[in-house]
This record gives sequence, structure tokens and C-alpha cells, in this order.
Amino acid sequence: MRPNTFLVATVAVAIALLAAEALPIPPFPWSPIRNLRDKHVKEIAEFAVESYNSRAKTAPLKLVSLDGADTQVEQGQGTKYLLYLTAEAAGREGRYSALVLEDYFGVKHFVGLSPED
Repeated sequence: MRPNTFLVATVAVAIALLAAEALPIPPFPWSPIRNLRDKHVKEIAEFAVESYNSRAKTAPLKLVSLDGADTQVEQGQGTKYLLYLTAEAAGREGRYSALVLEDYFGVKHFVGLSPED
């Protein structure tokens, strides 16, 4: 192989590798959690409500039930938990969605909680 051909091939490979790194990796799909009685899932639901209560300027929520949950592995971050809850505030029940990220070290990060319409 001539030196110029080798140089062109090397540059082409380098450009291809850089372009591949720039492309976003599609996220994994959401998967339903089938066992809502799992202790770990309950802990995450309680963590979401407690975290919301520590930040909210409204009546505190009390977790009534965990009605559904989905997970999604987020590359480089951990596992996202999307929780569907029934909670009580000031004597009234409502349905809420909560999002919690659990990193690879097991540390939970509260993302948000909002009422379902």
C-alpha cells in the first residue's frame, strides 16, 4: 500500500469512528414491572412520595397504593422507574405519576411527581 493510500484510509476510519460516537444511542424500551409487591419497588414509590413532600409547598401526600410501574435502563445513568400511584392529600385521594432514577450505585434520584389528568 502506498503511503498516500494508507493516510487516506486512516483518516477515513478516524472520521467514521468520530461520526459513530456523535450518533445518539436510542434508549431501551420501557418494560412493565409485573410484581408491584416487590419490596424494592415499594421502597422506590415511598422514596418518590417522601421526596415530593420534602420539596412541595402543599399538603403532604400519603401513599395509598402503587397501581403500576415501568422501568427503563438508561445507558450511563442507571434505571428509571415510572410509577403510577394513588396518594392522599388533605383527606382527598388522587392519582399521580412519579419518576425516579436509580443509578448504578443504588442511589435514588427524585425526578418529579405530578397529578394525572
